[in-house]
Amino acid sequence: MTDTTESMARTLSAPSPSIEAPELGPGSRLDRYVVLKGIGRGGMGNVYLAFDGELERRVAIKVLRARATSRVTADEARQRLLREAQALAKVSHPNVVAVFDVGTFGDEVFVAMEYVHGVTLREWRISAKRRTREIVEAYEQAGHGLEAAHAVGILHRDFKPANVLVDERGRVKVLDFGLARFEGGGEVASSLQGDVSGERGDAITEPITRLGTIMGTPAYMAPEQLLGEQATARSDQFSFCVALYEALHGIPPFEGDTMETRTRSIQAARFRPVPKDAARVPRGVRRVILRGLSASPERRFASMGELLSELRRAMRAPRRMATTAGIAVGTSIFAVAFLARPSPVKLCRGADEAIAPAWSGARADEVRAAFEASKNVRADEAFVHTRAVLDRYATSWTAMYTDACEDTRIRGEQSEEGLDLRMACLRQRQREMKATVDLLAHADEKTVDKGIEAAAALTPVDSCADAVSLRAPFAPPKSEPQRRAVDDLRRKLAELQAAERAGRPEAYAMATDAVDESAKVDYPPLHAEALWWKGTMELDRERSSAPATLFEAAAAAEESRNDEVAAQAWIRLVLAADMEPVAAQDGARFARLAEAAIRRVGGSEALQANLFDAESRSAYLRGAQADAVILARKALAIRERTLGPSHPETLQTRSNLSDALWDEGEIDESMAILGPLARDRAALLGESHPVAIRSRCDLAEAHLEQGDYAQAIEELESVRRLEGPDTPPNRVANRQAIEAEALAGAGRIAEAIAMNQQALPVYAAGGDAEIGSQVSTFARLLAYREACAEAERYANRALDLLGKTDSRPQEKAESSGVRALCEARRGDVGAALVDAKTSLDAKVKFLGARADLIPLLARGEALLASHRAADALVELEHAFALGEMYRGDGAVRADVRFALARALVASHGDRARAVELASQAATQLDAAGLGDSAQRVRAWLASQR
Repeated sequence: MTDTTESMARTLSAPSPSIEAPELGPGSRLDRYVVLKGIGRGGMGNVYLAFDGELERRVAIKVLRARATSRVTADEARQRLLREAQALAKVSHPNVVAVFDVGTFGDEVFVAMEYVHGVTLREWRISAKRRTREIVEAYEQAGHGLEAAHAVGILHRDFKPANVLVDERGRVKVLDFGLARFEGGGEVASSLQGDVSGERGDAITEPITRLGTIMGTPAYMAPEQLLGEQATARSDQFSFCVALYEALHGIPPFEGDTMETRTRSIQAARFRPVPKDAARVPRGVRRVILRGLSASPERRFASMGELLSELRRAMRAPRRMATTAGIAVGTSIFAVAFLARPSPVKLCRGADEAIAPAWSGARADEVRAAFEASKNVRADEAFVHTRAVLDRYATSWTAMYTDACEDTRIRGEQSEEGLDLRMACLRQRQREMKATVDLLAHADEKTVDKGIEAAAALTPVDSCADAVSLRAPFAPPKSEPQRRAVDDLRRKLAELQAAERAGRPEAYAMATDAVDESAKVDYPPLHAEALWWKGTMELDRERSSAPATLFEAAAAAEESRNDEVAAQAWIRLVLAADMEPVAAQDGARFARLAEAAIRRVGGSEALQANLFDAESRSAYLRGAQADAVILARKALAIRERTLGPSHPETLQTRSNLSDALWDEGEIDESMAILGPLARDRAALLGESHPVAIRSRCDLAEAHLEQGDYAQAIEELESVRRLEGPDTPPNRVANRQAIEAEALAGAGRIAEAIAMNQQALPVYAAGGDAEIGSQVSTFARLLAYREACAEAERYANRALDLLGKTDSRPQEKAESSGVRALCEARRGDVGAALVDAKTSLDAKVKFLGARADLIPLLARGEALLASHRAADALVELEHAFALGEMYRGDGAVRADVRFALARALVASHGDRARAVELASQAATQLDAAGLGDSAQRVRAWLASQR
């Protein structure tokens, strides 16, 4: 077993009395799952690694035995197991191992779960020296997982480090809610984990609320659980604090080696002495943990969310030198004194009620119903992912709401003015969320596909953390009527923002109306914001009016001292610098103006990331790929730190970086980004989401350009399996076009042409430029396989179509190069030289010294045929260098090697090198399936001996 397999198996199969269950060997099937191997065996059943053939993913499957007793029949026990697993499937959160599916297998129940590649939280803790902040942040993630379960009424009842996994990217996931039940009395059989109490009760059939039944791991259990009383969410809170205390101090918190002595220690607040060599823990963090370890549930925090909010605040607090008394915080005198203090946090409740109009269980039901009614085939998957994003946002919002209140009302660290500023910011975030949810609650088929991105694009709640940064430099509205009008306009701006992110067609009209209305309200800061939204939409729609509108927005923002909007407008103008009437050189000037505005708002990291991203994209379009890479790295570093690795903006920046690296020739690093990017987009959006599909197609195209046709075909076949009858024709055609190129590259010419013909009608609907571009690319792949007759026919067709438009100059150059190569190979030297020069001139303009391998090879072949070996040698050495640097198709690189070998011999150059190049070419041609061409090369080699 690997470490990962062992960790997953241990956490999924707790030790307990053995139950005989039939072993499933590799290849066995459970519904749609194929068993790969067994990875664990426990008291309640066996655990297997399996493959989900429909969704093409590995899963962990636990097969559970439903046992009959004197109280229940086997069928009743099985129904209870099913209810429990179905309850766990309700928990959709990134910090909880997902339950994908539940079913029956003979007399048993199986549960298919997310397979996590990682180690347990305990193993993670001891595998390296961990800083206090690192440990607390890991446990915070686990706490959010518990909080999500509590939100739907599910308890864990056996939280411990061994029931938490940390994956390879540091993401923490709670699993094995094996003793779970619905809080409030609803019985759920304790089955997903065995009875590990040491008291051999019947874990399946005994009511979990029955006095005297002790379920869980005693070392982490709350006192009420040790006494056999009913557990609550605060019991999980206690277990969480035991685990966190142990992780930070290196020892369990309470004295006692038996349940009885440990219970007495908890009730007397008798803590173990903290080792002298233990790492120092901030006093505020210790206070939070000690409160969570209160013997009385009423003295603990009201919820996990409240505990986590306090923990975050404690970690943000400035560290002070610990006094002797502080170090001795574990003594019973301090603990009893602290725990006896009344909790003041009741002053700052109400966050859940405040966010409810935007997001709640009822609102989630509205969105679910709208998605189902939309008839979008991926509605269920889209809702699960959208809800997870909105749940996380609402949790962040309520935590910030409570924190803002407590900073003023309880801790006295913030003025009333500061509280007002932060609450105003939170109200705007709530408006924004409500507007988005309102749209999703009336979603049509297209909106469903945009739902996750719209939710993920909500302005981060962290923007409301600092009251100082929220103090606007511009004056507030002059009168009460104007204030009301401004407030109403802000609501409308939130609605148009939601409409734009959800892809609604009415968004631009809403922006135009907002500009007109803001001019009437006569409040310049908000008028600048409305102009910015309109200009942004024009830029995204490639309208020529965008630069003028954005410049007007920037001017209005500068005049009214709305520095944040000014920065955003200047940043957008950097992107618009290649549009008329803006001159390209103005981009650098706009970037400097953006930097000045960013400094005025306190150096906002979000704005700085936006600027780096805009400058990177501008550099990429100018062909300055080295600059594009540097700037994209800077943007990515900020976004990963502030938004997280899976935020849509972070993922898009990773995509931009990959593009720039590719064009800079850093192929390996670019490919290292593309694969994980496709997986992360699928994880965020769902495998069948259009953006996730596009990402997989991008990965396939990258394999295609590297000449790895088999891998490209494999990716595209996976995409094809995700397509259904409702898949838009343009998406199907895009996949077909790429697959046709991959098939051509693999030498399956007849299949490639047939596949290409399927795609062409959709491209034809886009006009001559669209179909010409597609035909041009296909012609190139045919030329790689020496299918010259077909390649030249497609190249001629592309040139005919592209000749009718002034656009797509690179595609015209590509088609000219393909035709030149075909002409050179059939002996039409004059035409080949003309077409190759046309292609090279255009390619050099766009790609600089990189030029392009195909027209260089064509020119070299034509010059060789004209007995101009020295001239041919120059062109072919350039082609050889490009082929080595950018890799690509093996067959065409072999052709370059053979042509260069002949040029070396003809120009009386290095004969030994020529022989080596030709030998390599023959081997490459064999590997590419071009045996006849390889034989021709070997015949030439024989003639050189």
